[in-house]
Amino acid sequence: MVIDLAYYTYPSPAAYHLNKFLYDLKRSKELRQRYLQDPDQIIAERGIPEDQAEALKALDQERLAALGVHRLLIFLAQFTLDIDRERERYKLQ
Repeated sequence: MVIDLAYYTYPSPAAYHLNKFLYDLKRSKELRQRYLQDPDQIIAERGIPEDQAEALKALDQERLAALGVHRLLIFLAQFTLDIDRERERYKLQ
């Protein structure tokens, strides 16, 4: 059996800090709330370089994937942020 890995690429070890950030963002409600208030501060706290910070703030899937971020983490972080934005918009808990 041959597995075609043309579509799936493993996360780059060099992008561990970006993958970890998005993992934490999807898992921690407190971090998401702080991120939604001031993304620049949270990104600075993590020591993420400016060129990568721009891709994170925009959640630019193609740029982040090119930097070595796992596509599922990008999707899940965006999804949880969108849910929190909607909860805030409609004042839901």
